[in-house]
Amino acid sequence: MDGGTIDQVKRRAIQILEEKHEKIITKTRRLIKSLSAAGIDMEIIPEYSLSHYIEQGNKVFMGALSITDDMKVISAIGSANIVSLCHLSNLPVYLFANTLKFSHRPSSQQRIHRKVESKTHGDLSFQLITHSHDTVDLKQVDFLVTEDGIKDKAAIAAWIQSSRGNHEKDQSIENNYRQRQS
Repeated sequence: MDGGTIDQVKRRAIQILEEKHEKIITKTRRLIKSLSAAGIDMEIIPEYSLSHYIEQGNKVFMGALSITDDMKVISAIGSANIVSLCHLSNLPVYLFANTLKFSHRPSSQQRIHRKVESKTHGDLSFQLITHSHDTVDLKQVDFLVTEDGIKDKAAIAAWIQSSRGNHEKDQSIENNYRQRQS
């Protein structure tokens, strides 16, 4: 590679990071305004810089689009990387999700969209593949916060077992109902 090509790649990488930063700011504008209005100090840190700040934290809060019956958390893109880094750094992860977010379908049946784009930059052509959401294993979550309170790892495991039992009962009732209808 010649120097011009490396410079082009560097400029494009910076442009991608700036675009991602703008998307983060746009998506979190309400949160930033709410925290500011409440007088809470904050520092906006892009996910790709989190490793430089991880030692300053004492916990991480995250939300969920849903929690699937195979115990996966469907969450914002980038969440899996953050949770992995927190897990490696022994930083507890608090997942906030009300019980309406619990799904009876596995993660493989969630609507996680895959987008493939053809990109060309100078003499470089490639396929850029992105996804609409991440999946995080519920085992990586230290505390689950619902309208019923805070569950630690042991309570999450017990809740998972009871949820699976209730789901099996629901499936049995639904199957019996369908058989009577036919």
